[in-house]
Amino acid sequence: MDTSCSSTSVNIEPVHQLSVAKRMLRALSAMWCGHITWQAKRATIAVLHELDERTLKDIGLDRSEIESVVLGATGERLRTYDDKWWRTRSVGRSGNTM
Repeated sequence: MDTSCSSTSVNIEPVHQLSVAKRMLRALSAMWCGHITWQAKRATIAVLHELDERTLKDIGLDRSEIESVVLGATGERLRTYDDKWWRTRSVGRSGNTM
């Protein structure tokens, strides 16, 4: 079972030809991905609220903009939330992943 929350996966089978188990698995997968995305957004908001004013200014945010940047609709702002941040890893100077 694929545990990633990828919106790029394409299933070419028509819905009416899928078994009940596959439809249930698809629905559970969609709910799980929604939950993970919601948790990641909550964590992002919490981390940004912990930053001081100077750090927020350095990254171009005002404290009043935190929720709108994270929860706002795509295309609504120049700076948007990357919902795949939790899948990426930082790379140190030596080139090794941290």
